Amino acid sequence: MYFDRTQNRYRSSQTLYEINYALLDHFLPEFLDSDTVCCKDETDSISLTVNLLERSPYTSLVELVLAPISNIKLVSKSHFTVRIYHDVKVAEVVEYQGKRRFHAWYAHYPNTAMYTKDEKRQVNLLLSEMLKFCETSGISFEHLHVR
Repeated sequence: MYFDRTQNRYRSSQTLYEINYALLDHFLPEFLDSDTVCCKDETDSISLTVNLLERSPYTSLVELVLAPISNIKLVSKSHFTVRIYHDVKVAEVVEYQGKRRFHAWYAHYPNTAMYTKDEKRQVNLLLSEMLKFCETSGISFEHLHVR
């Protein structure tokens, strides 16, 4: 991985999108002939629901929802819509929590939407961190529920 330790960031957005694709690939095994897949962790406290919204030869649009199952709210509900480009093996967030169309850079802060200057990068970093969290918390297709 190309990781810049001085700024604690990935050097390019392209690298981040490639990492997101690699992490997503773990949770998307060809959708098992279904458009909706729900994975749970070993303790049944967190679930990751993956909905296939669009499918084409080179791209897919998926919705990812990470939600707590139990009454203990260790994780708040996170809702991502991700465009996956299979031909170049990248994935980028196109919508997060109902907000969409993130610009690569916002010149002014504060702005009306209160986005950070690099909001698009931050949202994609959040997806990356969420997928890493899913891996470490044991969410896998061993605990699979197909709808």
